[in-house]
Amino acid sequence: MDIFAHSVWAAIAAKKYNKIEEKKNPLRRLISIGWAVFWGVFPDLFAFGVPFFTLLFLLVSGDIPFQPMWPGSAIVAERAPWVGMFIPLAYKISHSLVTFSIVFAVVWFIKKKAPLAMLGWALHIFIDIFTHAATFFPTPFLWPVSDWKFLYGFSWANGWFMIANYVAMLVIFCVVFLRKRK
Repeated sequence: MDIFAHSVWAAIAAKKYNKIEEKKNPLRRLISIGWAVFWGVFPDLFAFGVPFFTLLFLLVSGDIPFQPMWPGSAIVAERAPWVGMFIPLAYKISHSLVTFSIVFAVVWFIKKKAPLAMLGWALHIFIDIFTHAATFFPTPFLWPVSDWKFLYGFSWANGWFMIANYVAMLVIFCVVFLRKRK
């Protein structure tokens, strides 16, 4: 799924959790929506952020000509060969429920409380499992335990899915964020 959609779904989930918890116990610790959004986009920032800013720097500095390119393209392989190697490994690390679980447990152990906002990261992975087809970054959610991926997902870039996803986000966002309390 695209990074904007991941941020909106993470915000919706955090806000809904907060509303439920406020009804149960007004003094309960709530999830920071900003941090939930950050963790909701973290896997893609980790996997694609460094290569993106490297390519942007190379473009701005004039080291590579401005043209449509992918980090694995020949011109990038020539000028910044590490970019093509970085993305697959970073994607495996950041899109793994195993990695997420370990990091979540370590942070919980250190802080002595569950880092609930980090659940945006897990939500990102769950969404990507089913919205990435075999042809474009299938999600290695069991890595490094297994390299198995769900290969029968559908591409989040399909027009019908993008429309349905954004309509659903808009409706649910309005219900969760804009509905007044009774």
